[in-house]
Amino acid sequence: LGSLDASTQHDCSIFALALLVSSFFIYNSVGSISESAVENLSLVVNLTKFIRVSEADGGEEDGSQFASHFPKFLWVVRDFSLLLVDEKGRDISSKEYLDTALREIKGFSDKVVGKNRIRSMIRAFFQDRDCFPLVRPVEDESLLQDLCNQGEEVLRPEFAVQMKALRARVFSSANPKLIHGAQLSGPMLFSLAESYVGAVNDGQVPSIKDAWSSVCETECRKQVEARVKAFRAAADLLFETEFPMDGAALAEWQQAAEEAAHAALAAATASLGDAGAAGSKELGVALAGLRAWLVKENDRVASEKAAALL
Repeated sequence: LGSLDASTQHDCSIFALALLVSSFFIYNSVGSISESAVENLSLVVNLTKFIRVSEADGGEEDGSQFASHFPKFLWVVRDFSLLLVDEKGRDISSKEYLDTALREIKGFSDKVVGKNRIRSMIRAFFQDRDCFPLVRPVEDESLLQDLCNQGEEVLRPEFAVQMKALRARVFSSANPKLIHGAQLSGPMLFSLAESYVGAVNDGQVPSIKDAWSSVCETECRKQVEARVKAFRAAADLLFETEFPMDGAALAEWQQAAEEAAHAALAAATASLGDAGAAGSKELGVALAGLRAWLVKENDRVASEKAAALL
């Protein structure tokens, strides 16, 4: 972001895509959460122009519609040297420090209104937010300029402790990506990102609902194919080892196998909404075809064995 060779629209698209596919967003700045630091996040004001919750959405949005789809937000402030206290000198938490910095400022000028809009959008987009201050890693300026080539022994003990705590915080908070309570697998996350990128490259505004529906349908088809493949494998084994079978025994086997396939599909697609119901119907059609094939093959084998006996 902020490249001299890229436009603001490019930055907004990259920023939007990063938020849409991540579960934990870490933003870092230096010194303190100052007015300029907040203004550097002004990209959030334009996010509603580059993302839609659903295709039907339109008009001005305040960002609250996106809160459930956006990641946790951690603002890391490097080289932090302030005391975490309020106006009366009372100790405050880093979260309270962040929330204080995001309060609306007083005034009615266009400039103040613009600054407050940035603050309100940050609060609306990132309702699960926190701040993590880090002291300067070393005091010696010469070491700071060559820090990447130094060992850990040159770091300030306070910084080393904070970095360990930050790593623990990140690893404990960076949970798998969820959409509508459904945990995305690796292939599902790839499909989601591909859908968003495709929309952006086509000059369209990515729709969270439409992209998620596409991912659900793709995942459901995969699950249906897996259930059909498992049923077919079991049917082939039955054909090789048990045919011909008594008609009642075959019907009993088919019912149990179909119920197991539907139960497995329901468990795998429980969080995929309407796509799961559509997948159940698709599976039913496929299994009906296999059921007819089994009956036909059973009758054929029985006839062939009967003819051989005669």
